[in-house]
Amino acid sequence: MKRFAWKPGRHYPVAAQKFGEWLETLPDKRPETLIKAARNPRSVGHKLFEWDSSRAAEQFRLIQARVIYGSLTVDVVVYDRKKPRTIQAQAIMHSTREGDYDSVDVAMADPPKRDFILAQAMMELQATRRRYAHLSELAVIFSAMDRVAKKIKRKAA
Repeated sequence: MKRFAWKPGRHYPVAAQKFGEWLETLPDKRPETLIKAARNPRSVGHKLFEWDSSRAAEQFRLIQARVIYGSLTVDVVVYDRKKPRTIQAQAIMHSTREGDYDSVDVAMADPPKRDFILAQAMMELQATRRRYAHLSELAVIFSAMDRVAKKIKRKAA
């Protein structure tokens, strides 16, 4: 039997094992199929969705806003071994635990916001590592991530 679990930090009103087993019974894994099956109020997946159309529409617009923020880039000059180079950075960044967003220049100039963004980046890299840990070709990248994480921890101490 497969063992299902929600990712760390994710909380849903349905046990992951129960949902995963139910999901396995669906004819395919397209999101449309999941939604269609979850429309039944007695289905395992029903409680995972917002069924009030007005509230769901507002939640979707918030998701769209986050995607739009994440899609906008800005050219930023960074110095690599004292040589300037231009990179494209995310223009608007999630900058606090409270859900604030700031332009990249504002967020990077504020030490607590910069620390939050750096911590988020490290968590995302670790999540990527967990997702692709089975790919031995990425071992050198994971090793570099470990070195950077140690360097950040020493700097913070």
